[in-house]
Amino acid sequence: MTVHERQLLWAGCANVRHLGGFPARGGQTHALGLIRADNLSRLTLEGQAAVRACGVSAVLDLRSAYELELERNPFHDTIEGPLYLHRPLMDQADREGMQQIEARPDLGAMYVVILERFPHTIAAIFQSLSDAPEGAVVVHCHVGKDRTGLVIALALALVGVNKAHIVQDYVLSDLYLASLYAEIMEKLSPERREAWRQREVSRPEAIEAALHHLHERHGGANAYLRAAGLSEATLERLERRLLAPF
Repeated sequence: MTVHERQLLWAGCANVRHLGGFPARGGQTHALGLIRADNLSRLTLEGQAAVRACGVSAVLDLRSAYELELERNPFHDTIEGPLYLHRPLMDQADREGMQQIEARPDLGAMYVVILERFPHTIAAIFQSLSDAPEGAVVVHCHVGKDRTGLVIALALALVGVNKAHIVQDYVLSDLYLASLYAEIMEKLSPERREAWRQREVSRPEAIEAALHHLHERHGGANAYLRAAGLSEATLERLERRLLAPF
């Protein structure tokens, strides 16, 4: 499946794609299982209709509470659905953890801190993904590359997608966010641009660092999520949701 076959055009969003078609354990990932996106608060009415037309049953919003106050999700408290669930990836009340994240020089190091500091919030996200009604589940944050990227990498690793394909999907965000990046770079001084790239651009080595840490420290995504508190039944439901039926 090509890059653009996975891209979804939702008016108001720029970084949206489904996670179907990757070779996985015993088959391939389900096109209607999981969708990654940037901030759904930007969706137009046409874009909201496109979300529903994709058969989306639930939206998992990974943003922090203060971000929701600034930009409310359009599916919050809607009668028509889909189900909206606020599942922040990072616990803003954990001041020490947040300081550790801010102190890291690059994205890979930040991802490792998130994995170690917030297994409880990650478990809550995957529990909600497992328990969501039948249909596709959208996972999103602000621009859809870091918090979303880490969760998606975990999900793909859980069902046996190899590292090369996980990295391939991760770096796609830079393609879809290119115009946004260009606007930001124009406003930065030359000396600040390289520091910005280290913290913002989706380099392969960033997600590779997270995947290496998962393998070396925890024995992989399955073992990590079990240690975080997910039951075997939950993990089995996740696999059924994410994998295409035979």
